Amino acid sequence: MVYIDAHCLWIRFFRSPFVIFLPFSISPLSSFFSVLSVFASAAIMPTRKTSTCFFFLMSSTFSPEVKIGWDAASVYKRFGIDHAPSVDSDDPVPSGLTKDDSRLIREFITHIGTQPPNRRLMLIDADASDASWQPHRVAWCKWYPKFSGKLNRAVDEVLDELETLPKTMIRQQANDAFPLVDDFCHAVNDACAELFGEAMSNGRFLWPDARLAAKMFFVQMFGRHKKNWKTALTVLHGKVDATGTPLAPGVGLWPALVAHMNGPWFLPFVSFTYSPFAQKWRHRMFGTTQLF
Repeated sequence: MVYIDAHCLWIRFFRSPFVIFLPFSISPLSSFFSVLSVFASAAIMPTRKTSTCFFFLMSSTFSPEVKIGWDAASVYKRFGIDHAPSVDSDDPVPSGLTKDDSRLIREFITHIGTQPPNRRLMLIDADASDASWQPHRVAWCKWYPKFSGKLNRAVDEVLDELETLPKTMIRQQANDAFPLVDDFCHAVNDACAELFGEAMSNGRFLWPDARLAAKMFFVQMFGRHKKNWKTALTVLHGKVDATGTPLAPGVGLWPALVAHMNGPWFLPFVSFTYSPFAQKWRHRMFGTTQLF
């Protein structure tokens, strides 16, 4: 179901509680991109997986005076994790885990923390020389997708505060081209310190052993948004070039909506949306009579 009024586009999926709200005051790309960025969790993986980089950053000690991420409730709760994995059967079990898997993951955290920093990423992904840790990796890989959506939202909130969230950067550009990753890398230190706490940084700078994993983690988050950007443009405008310019004008969802808005029935329909009957209809469909 598509509902259009003077200022916005509402799209409600059949028999679904989800409603997409696209205000016309900003570009259609950034509006649709916002929706995709919230619900999608796929990531582009140039080297190590996002889950591997996250495990490294949460399990590594870079300063002996500061607890690692899994031992700091203020850190792991920010990513939507209610409890840290534990080997103690009396401790609460994190959501999405069994007691056995919680124990396996905690054992893996302890093991990785004892390894040289330059080998940790490889050991988290795979270690052909020691298959005894494979069950621990499997338990971690099964658990990560269960909270990755909350993790993505936490990262996006911080990037938005730093004005380096891709959709925010696109709004500041003259076109719809996806921002260069070089324009984002300057914010990695501040974003990592904000998300993972003081354990990651020495003042405003990341500890040397944390830099590689941190950069890969945020570059892959950037890649997730690039995938959403491409999907949004394809739906709205069909195929586009690298700058976001449609290759075939008049193709896609947005030109069709514009054509309908320019139709002879649109202005009468807008007037109807402000009528008492329409207000009652909006309240029944959306739970509010407000247009915004």
